[in-house]
Amino acid sequence: MELFNRVLTLEQACQILKGQRYIFIYSDLGIDEDKETRGYVCKEKLEASKCIRIQYKQNGTSREGHIQDFFEAEFLDSTIRTYQSLRKKDMTAFVKDVYQRGTSLVVDFTLMNIRFLGSFLSTLCSLDWEYLLFCYTEPKAYLRDR
Repeated sequence: MELFNRVLTLEQACQILKGQRYIFIYSDLGIDEDKETRGYVCKEKLEASKCIRIQYKQNGTSREGHIQDFFEAEFLDSTIRTYQSLRKKDMTAFVKDVYQRGTSLVVDFTLMNIRFLGSFLSTLCSLDWEYLLFCYTEPKAYLRDR
């Protein structure tokens, strides 16, 4: 896998990916939001045909105060698989499930939960991807802290 250190516009990414076979991984918040603002722009513009949708979920906290979280992945064939935690065992199973479906990956991390993203990114390097690209939709405006 080659390492590129560059930022591309969406139009440049579309040109690079045109005609390529890849799996597009994205997350949503499970709510209907304005699709032009965030989270759906890359998927729609890249015209991704093979997508895996991630939904991060929480079951509260343990008695010790640890977040009890898990995630669901909706795969290409519309099957939904639940992974019981973000721990290495479950994340490795997810990444291997993705890898078996294709070795080229585009990840839109716009709406991904930071806890999920950290676990996911740390596991990706364990496999030999043909290529691995990341995208992010910048918001039209940032909210100021009050």
